[in-house]
Amino acid sequence: MSNAQFPAMIFATQKRFNDFSTDDMRYGDISEDRLKSEFGLVNISNEVDPYALTRLTTFDNPQSRFAGAYGSISRGGKLSVQQCAQLLFEEMQVTSLPYSFIGPHRHLINRMLRHFQFSRGLAFHDPQLNTAYREKLYSDYAARKTTSVMKEAIGLLVDYNSRGFPDEKLDDLAAAIKLSVLPKFNSLVLDKINGMGITIHDVHATKLKLFV
Repeated sequence: MSNAQFPAMIFATQKRFNDFSTDDMRYGDISEDRLKSEFGLVNISNEVDPYALTRLTTFDNPQSRFAGAYGSISRGGKLSVQQCAQLLFEEMQVTSLPYSFIGPHRHLINRMLRHFQFSRGLAFHDPQLNTAYREKLYSDYAARKTTSVMKEAIGLLVDYNSRGFPDEKLDDLAAAIKLSVLPKFNSLVLDKINGMGITIHDVHATKLKLFV
């Protein structure tokens, strides 16, 4: 019986890292008709109509008591694509506030939105994201959280006589991890107001490497 050599990759999700071909990493691939009919995205802003590239007035704003007073006639000025996008991003900065008003990571959503607006598709990195994920890994978010399952499985599978971890037991460790609850930012209350639910919510891919 030989001991495993570390560091060792012990678990990886089927979804890949940096997979820019996945559906939620694509843009501009859904038509206006489908957005409206299938997803119900008709009135998506209180500031602009991105379909018509026009600024909304009091009489066009879907939240206004005067909405629809002039029927389908738009009274707002025309906008360029760049102007429309800027107004939509500014609106998102404001409308995200109710979901990110508490905790040390509440400003992440605003930094991410600014990155999306000006970084032209580059990956978003922020040290606070790493900190938030580390905190989530060690928080009490589930009885079967991954870190607890790993510690329990390692304690059961380690070979104390050889003072090592048997190589053939790595698959058993991976199997135990598959039964654990991988971390997500979807707690019933806290993640809905600390900015992490709206910034991250789910985690697309996870890899676990064991060091000794």
